[in-house]
Amino acid sequence: MSNWSEQFSSGDQGPNKRSFFMSGYSACPQCKSSNVKSETHCAGVRHNGDGYGTEVFKCEECSWETSYQYDEAADNYYYETRGWEEKAPAPATPTPLTQELKLKYDRVKRLLSEEQARENMKMDGILPEDIDKFFEVN
Repeated sequence: MSNWSEQFSSGDQGPNKRSFFMSGYSACPQCKSSNVKSETHCAGVRHNGDGYGTEVFKCEECSWETSYQYDEAADNYYYETRGWEEKAPAPATPTPLTQELKLKYDRVKRLLSEEQARENMKMDGILPEDIDKFFEVN
């Protein structure tokens, strides 16, 4: 095993961290801006190529920041978020898949597996047929 640094936590580690996760990492929970940047800090890489480290997210508008530790070998990429999806209440009414949401989920898709992105869309109340169409086109 090769180790370059330690995993760490920075910024807000409270309830806003989960709100940010539930938004698909696309909206600052403090100011609601979508201008959020991420920076990956690799702590190390295993012999099989799996990396681990910390990804820091920072809002460019209000400077709100949080971090998630990741491990490419874990069941969940951001392993500390395991189970958060199951505890989130589903919206009561369906949410239409607007152009704005399509852009949001294009970003989410780059950060998560298709399965995780689908789960985020489902928890946001997007209809299953709209989710399927989104992944067929994209």
